Amino acid sequence: MNRFLLFSFLFYAFSPVHAQEKTQNIEIRYGNVFKNDEREIPTDIIGHDKNGYYLLYSGGRFG
Repeated sequence: MNRFLLFSFLFYAFSPVHAQEKTQNIEIRYGNVFKNDEREIPTDIIGHDKNGYYLLYSGGRFG
């Protein structure tokens, strides 16, 4: 029984199913600081273009 549990644990821990593929060509660009009203909450991304992102806002908890 102990061998079975040990084998099961080792198989699960080192199984190739859990391996992650290496991601290539990741690029992160930081823009200007984004500020909005204290009561505005961005809820959805409408779209984006070369000028930036367009977000849908809703009122906050007390807005």
